[in-house]
Amino acid sequence: MWPVIADLGLVKITAWGVGLAISFVLGSFILWRRLRDDYDEERLLSLWLWLVVAAWLGSGTWACGWFNVCLPPLAAIDGALILSVLTLGWWSRKYGWNFWELVDVFGPISLAVTILATIAWGPTLWLTTLSATLGVILATLVRSIYRDLRWYTSGRTGFVGLVALGWWGVVQLVIANFDVWGLYSLGWFVTTATVLLYLRAGRKINNDWSRLWPRKKM
Repeated sequence: MWPVIADLGLVKITAWGVGLAISFVLGSFILWRRLRDDYDEERLLSLWLWLVVAAWLGSGTWACGWFNVCLPPLAAIDGALILSVLTLGWWSRKYGWNFWELVDVFGPISLAVTILATIAWGPTLWLTTLSATLGVILATLVRSIYRDLRWYTSGRTGFVGLVALGWWGVVQLVIANFDVWGLYSLGWFVTTATVLLYLRAGRKINNDWSRLWPRKKM
């Protein structure tokens, strides 16, 4: 971890704290910039605050600080992501917003925030920083081409966000130092994202199955 930047007595300014503050501002800016033309700007800021609180509660960091009971890193990340996505669903239902459009923005933001947070923590997390960076690059590339993919026939929103959330399996694998639990996380995230992408594509299992295994004509 990077050393303390400034010691002001009662308050210590650390690189970690500064990184979290920058992450908060960057995340809110990206959310506002991507969705300001479609949704109310004040509600976008409110949504971001709800997401921050949801991630904090889901990660269990409050219990670690108050009760000295800390979740394992993978469980903390799972909790933060799951509760954040549930918050997006609740918000979309409450205000009639497009849930999948929000997921498309939230997925890459979650990886971008991770990049800043791991850089702020210190050089020991360089591999996690690299994996999250590759995820952001992948999400950016996918955003520009997914509507042209022949197999994604519906062209509906949600593709980018699901790719980003699926990439979290890779990030989890790196965080777990490639152990068996990291492999389980990789399988869970990739499988879930793949199934949801298939469903969002508007494809039908029977039709695709018949193309793969055509019946022989008698």
